[in-house]
Amino acid sequence: MSRINSNLLEIDVDKLFEDHGVDEIVEIQKLLDAEIERKRNELRSMVGDRYKDILAASDAIKSMKTISQEIVDNIEKITNTCETLVDTSDKVENITNYEINKEKIEERTLVIQIRLAIFMNEQIWISLDEENNFEAAQLYLLAQHIHTGLSLTKQERLNKIPLLQQIKENLLILRKKIFQRITEKLELVEITAEETSYNLNALLLLENQSTEELLSIFIQHRKTALNTVINTSHSSVRVQISAMVRCLITTVHLLHDCFIYSGLIWQQLKEIVSENAVPTLSKLNLPNTPLESYIPKIIKEFRPKYKTDIKETTLNETKHVIDQWLKSTEKTVINGVEKSLNLVTNVKGLYKIREEALKIDTPEFWDKICLASNLPANFNVWYFFFQNLLTYRAKVLISKHIVVSINNLQSDITETLERCVKSSYLELDLRWYAWSNDIQDVSKNENKHIGLSMKTKGFSTNIINLCEKLDLKYFELLQDVFQYFFGVEFNTNCNISVPNVKDFKFKKKFIDRDELINHLRMECLKNSEQITNFIDNLTKSTQDSNNKVAKSLVCARFLQAISQLCPNFNTCCNFNNITEDWSKICNIFNKTSFNLWSIWGE
Repeated sequence: MSRINSNLLEIDVDKLFEDHGVDEIVEIQKLLDAEIERKRNELRSMVGDRYKDILAASDAIKSMKTISQEIVDNIEKITNTCETLVDTSDKVENITNYEINKEKIEERTLVIQIRLAIFMNEQIWISLDEENNFEAAQLYLLAQHIHTGLSLTKQERLNKIPLLQQIKENLLILRKKIFQRITEKLELVEITAEETSYNLNALLLLENQSTEELLSIFIQHRKTALNTVINTSHSSVRVQISAMVRCLITTVHLLHDCFIYSGLIWQQLKEIVSENAVPTLSKLNLPNTPLESYIPKIIKEFRPKYKTDIKETTLNETKHVIDQWLKSTEKTVINGVEKSLNLVTNVKGLYKIREEALKIDTPEFWDKICLASNLPANFNVWYFFFQNLLTYRAKVLISKHIVVSINNLQSDITETLERCVKSSYLELDLRWYAWSNDIQDVSKNENKHIGLSMKTKGFSTNIINLCEKLDLKYFELLQDVFQYFFGVEFNTNCNISVPNVKDFKFKKKFIDRDELINHLRMECLKNSEQITNFIDNLTKSTQDSNNKVAKSLVCARFLQAISQLCPNFNTCCNFNNITEDWSKICNIFNKTSFNLWSIWGE
């Protein structure tokens, strides 16, 4: 029976009477009756709920139909009334005061002004959607003028039109929207002079600023554009800095074209505010209406006004604005580039950054543009804002490379001395080395640090290895800096003297070469003294006399060998064939070497 209870709706009647008795059949019938009653209740409940929804929807549709019909009827009544009152626009002008009273004219004038106010809001939205902020500003001023005229209407009539207040509130929202769109445009990284002038003129119309105020606003928006470039994620530091250079060049170009050279701002402004300018309303395609003739003349002839005299400027009165921009931009560039340059770990990377930035073309007649814009003489975006930062970073990288090299050398010296102490006879008595036969005694390569030439000088394998490791570090340093210094990659046959090039731009590219070469030489000299100090301290701290002698001999020979076996170290100190620093370094090494030999003599 439990199986039947769970599946009453799928009972086979013939099978039922075959398998069950009469009493069981009666029980099954009762279960079926109960199930039927339950289903009937569920059906009643479902139908009732749906019926309520249908009734509610029906009432809503009926109400909408009634309201829609009333609106249509009212529109027809208004249309019929207007058609009966006015047959054509021409007839209205000829109607005398005797045929239509002043009250009716005022009513029709009010109606057309309200329609214009609604239409203007729509047209402002269209202009904003088309990114024509200049036109949107003109239409806003016309709409504002229309509302000013409406405010002169009798208050009792205005109170009957609550829609008018909503239209005015929407216009205020549109004003904020226009300012927002203008800001977004002026803060674009790349923008044309025409677009910039149109958007600045939109600000002039809405706010009526002076030239100095407008210039300050322009500068502020260009600062934001530069910050946008700085804070944007770029694929490399080179790409970021190039984008910053382009942005600043664009700023200077816009400053010149909009405010100075062609005076685009003033040209565009004159086209709409001069006495011969076309009225704003005539630029629009108004919807056809017989009430058009009731538009007040003051609205038909409206054109924007600019209170200040329209004149081109040479920025003489606003030079301090440019000076402030240069100072603030310099700080912005430093803050924006400093962290990025710290990611550049070699001077060759700085070379690539410089090359990429200097490939950026400047506008034609760039010097004249800068001169007219009150910028410094021979102003160049790269050299004014970025070059010093690269020079400083190059110095840091050179110093860091040399310091790391010296630290590695100190570790190598310590390791070599410990090995020599354990087998001191290797350095105390070089007869085992000098008089032994080796297949490499005769070297095919003249500069190879092997063979008889080393044996005759008493430079053992330990000494040679130390010199090679030290010189390799300076070779890597030359490979890193050479391209930045001279524009070509380094090899041992390179001419390291500064080329005498007459091309001004080429020479200016390497404007910091002498400064960096001097820095490299001074770092070499300073860290050479660190080598001798380290060796002095190392030998003095050795207590055992035998070990002290062994260490002194190795270090004495090593210091003598540096001047002969480290040509790249020599090159770093001898740019422009100036050997003074290398001579100082050799003298320091020789003096320390002599003192070490004295320990052995004693």
